[in-house]
Amino acid sequence: MLSPLLLLALLSASKSALASPISEIIDSIVHPQVCEFSFGTGPAIFTIDSLDRIVTFGDSSTDSGRGWNFTGGLAPPENYYHHMFSNGPVYPVLLSERLSLPLLGLAIGGATSNNTRAPGQLEGVPVPSSIEQVDSYLSSSDGAKSKLAKTLHIILVGQNNINANPATTGADAVTDITYSVKKVIKAGAQHILLYNSLDLGVNTPYALSAPTAAPFLSAWAISFRNEMFKNFPPWGAIGANPYVAVVDIYALANILLTSYEQFGLNESTKGIPCVIGTDVCDDAGERQFWDSLHPTARIHSLFAAAGVATMRAKGWVN
Repeated sequence: MLSPLLLLALLSASKSALASPISEIIDSIVHPQVCEFSFGTGPAIFTIDSLDRIVTFGDSSTDSGRGWNFTGGLAPPENYYHHMFSNGPVYPVLLSERLSLPLLGLAIGGATSNNTRAPGQLEGVPVPSSIEQVDSYLSSSDGAKSKLAKTLHIILVGQNNINANPATTGADAVTDITYSVKKVIKAGAQHILLYNSLDLGVNTPYALSAPTAAPFLSAWAISFRNEMFKNFPPWGAIGANPYVAVVDIYALANILLTSYEQFGLNESTKGIPCVIGTDVCDDAGERQFWDSLHPTARIHSLFAAAGVATMRAKGWVN
């Protein structure tokens, strides 16, 4: 997929190891009232009486192993971490560990937001879209009404729409996501975390390899972000949905690009993936992309941290 992750933070690092200016930058972008980030070497100590599990929907950025099982081991490659599309645990796995909540991973690599609009596939194998993932979940025992109110539902999807059908827009993807959000809320869900996208046309491997496509990719990401906040205004705004929170990766990525080395990334490798063909770099910890499409484990760490901060601001965890 075209990865929306251009970020980094280490949930395993101590709070003192994270530079104060970066903490303040992250906090001001995620929510101005979040004054501190909680980092630690073990499970975080949060009050999460309102949650007892995590369920994910989406594509390879959120896939915690389902794609590998679904395709009979065709993807991702064996040298990827535990059948995930990265060199380490993806952000939902980190959230599960930090919040001490079991994870039900229904996201699958190659998925789009809507197979009718943009058919998704992984190594040639058709895969369920996020709409189909949600529908299947709600029709199963895992999606029983009695379980939904205390479940954290996470959706990150849309970028694969570009590959499957370039005629689709970011706003189209949000229309599909909104359909699924309304459906799970109607069924009883009260905690839905949505992730938007970075500017896909700026310093991503895809944009660097196809610079003429950069304006189109940027327009897609902007449309995606604007439509998501239109449908789901930030907390405190008029029309804000008490059951939905948006993690603003677009804004965070822009901060990262102007503070690259402060995040521990190597400026000289900006936009250059660790895995190129059969070659694997020896400095993945200093890069934002693991391969041409997927972020490194360090980027997933900040993705998870931003999710925690967003939930704290929303009042879902304390």
